Amino acid sequence: IESRLAVALERAERTLGDEVSPLNFFIQSFVIMVREGLEAILIVGALMTFLSKMGASHRKREINAGVGAAVVASLLTAFLLETIFILSPAKREALEGATMLVAAVVLFYVSYWLLSKMEVVKWNHFVKSKVQDALTGGSALALASAAFLAVYREGFETVLFYKALFVSASPGGAMPVLAGMIAG
Repeated sequence: IESRLAVALERAERTLGDEVSPLNFFIQSFVIMVREGLEAILIVGALMTFLSKMGASHRKREINAGVGAAVVASLLTAFLLETIFILSPAKREALEGATMLVAAVVLFYVSYWLLSKMEVVKWNHFVKSKVQDALTGGSALALASAAFLAVYREGFETVLFYKALFVSASPGGAMPVLAGMIAG
């Protein structure tokens, strides 16, 4: 049974091939950046809009602080992932598989979360209640943390997706990934 499985896996590998085109890496990278960036922008925009509607425009600085902290935390996460996971080529495949599994879990969680908030009334109520709690409590930390969590979740996903892309890209494949990231 093992030999038949090995033959079938080898045939599948030949069929699928090893090479992913540079254009494919560019498109994947571009889509990741646009998608995750758009999600973060929409959430922060909703928070800012509710602040304006509630007459608390002067508190936008707290949301900006949360967004800034989330961007720094996302970059720190990427740095730690690169410095902690210096692996031998033998363990590279295991890291790639684990990273892709974690990214898939995060993607399913976010998809579920988005579907549960899909109805406009529920989403508006959710965001409005978080902002209202922060405004009535007068807590700058609560408002900043709402923005931080929303943006860091997107940043963490982005780091995971890009880690998987860079690991799967050959050394020459990093340029299309970087170009897609910049274009996105």
